[in-house]
Amino acid sequence: MKLLHLLTSDAQRNPTFTLFAKPDYFLFAGAPNCSTPCVSINPAFNWNHGDIAPEIDTTWLGIVGPGVRHRGVDRKVWSDHADIRPTILAMTGLRDDYLDQGRAITELMNGDEGDRGGQDLDRMGAALKQIDAPVGQLSLDSLRFATRATLNSTDAADGAYIAADAKIAGWAAQRDALAGQMLSLLQRSREDQGDHEQARELTRQARALLAEVHMAAMVAQ
Repeated sequence: MKLLHLLTSDAQRNPTFTLFAKPDYFLFAGAPNCSTPCVSINPAFNWNHGDIAPEIDTTWLGIVGPGVRHRGVDRKVWSDHADIRPTILAMTGLRDDYLDQGRAITELMNGDEGDRGGQDLDRMGAALKQIDAPVGQLSLDSLRFATRATLNSTDAADGAYIAADAKIAGWAAQRDALAGQMLSLLQRSREDQGDHEQARELTRQARALLAEVHMAAMVAQ
C-alpha cells in the first residue's frame, strides 16, 4: 500500500486489504459475510473510478499557449496528474518554495524551459514516472507480485507471505530514496542545467529497480 501511495498520515483511514475490481464493477461496503451484495455492476457508477485499468486510469491533458510545441495528440510522453503543476510553473517562470511531487513535462515545451533539461534529465524524468507514479511500471509489477503472494498464502502468518511483504517494503524504501533524489535534481535543474552525470546514474538505478521488480512479478505469475 505504501509503494502504491495509498497510505495517509491518518492511520485510521489506511486500508488493511484492498481489492481492485474489473473496470465494469463497482465495489462498496457490504455485510462482512456478503449476505448482501458486496460487488455490484451498476451502469451509473462503473467504468469511472476505483480500479487499476487503462479504461479508467488513462485521461487526457490539453496544453496550449506560448512555449508549447505543436505536437497534436501525443501518446508517447508518459505523465500523470502530479506533473501538471510543475509544468505550469516552469512555463510561467514561477517557482515553488517546496519540493514538487511531479516533474515539468519538458518534452512538450519550446524555448529555454524545453531545452533546459536535456536528454539526460528527460530520461531521468521518464524513469521517475515509472518508479513513482501509482500506475507506473513499478507499481503495476509490485501489485502482480503482491496478488500472487496473497493467493499462494494460507494466512498473514504464512512465511512466504511475510517474505513477500518484506520484499515489497524493501522495494518501496529503495524507490522512495531514488525518487527523492530525482525530484531534488529536477527542482535544481530549473535554476541551472543540473548535474547530468548524477541524472544518468539515478536513471541507471531506477531501471535496475524496475528490472528486478518486473522479473519477480513474472516469476510469481
